[in-house]
Amino acid sequence: MISTDENIFKEGSEVRNRMFEYGRLVEELHIVVLTARNFQFPISNFQTNSKSQISKNTFVYPAFSNFKPLCLFSAYRIAKKIIGHWPLIIDHCVITCQDPFETGIVGYFLKKKFSARGGSALGGKISLQIQIHTDFLSPYFGRESLKNKIRVLLAKKIIPSADGIRVVSKRVRSSLITYFPNIPISKISVLPLFYDMWRFTDGAPNFDLHDKYPNHNFIILSASRLSKEKNVVMAVRAMK
Repeated sequence: MISTDENIFKEGSEVRNRMFEYGRLVEELHIVVLTARNFQFPISNFQTNSKSQISKNTFVYPAFSNFKPLCLFSAYRIAKKIIGHWPLIIDHCVITCQDPFETGIVGYFLKKKFSARGGSALGGKISLQIQIHTDFLSPYFGRESLKNKIRVLLAKKIIPSADGIRVVSKRVRSSLITYFPNIPISKISVLPLFYDMWRFTDGAPNFDLHDKYPNHNFIILSASRLSKEKNVVMAVRAMK
């Protein structure tokens, strides 16, 4: 797995616990995390400690660089060593990338390296899964920044090479089907993010918005990050 979530290194975090559960579904799970933080534990000889080993079969490695683009080279180097170090049956292995952007680049080149035509000494062909958590084909995404414009170009190159694509909503799936008509629909799976709904429906709030805004009887709460892609302006207009 190629990830960017540094919370995987944090003991007791929800993300780290989720990785533990993922590890129970496979024989081995190796997670390479692109990070600008130096977590200072050994990876060159695959020694393990409480930070690098989440469970008996689940391991995490920091792909560290002060200059973030160089994290990609570090992640590729570490993942390549992992695949070469462990006695893997290459046809039984999957590289899964958290996004079709930075982590997708790493997965793309790993797949090219470890395939029969790529000259892999291990033989066989490794599979690549790309996860898509945002509708990058939305016009708002590309307008957000130059970085996002570059990400869109990368995604358009990387996604057709994937053996499987996981999206979090039917809307994102529809966008992909429209833009990539040559990709078999069977390759695209809709798997929404899990959230503990009962934590909200059964929980008792420790505050009252009506106390905070006593002059208003009707209150709408919209939860999202402030980005053009989320189109918060539309919510404001709808309220008006």
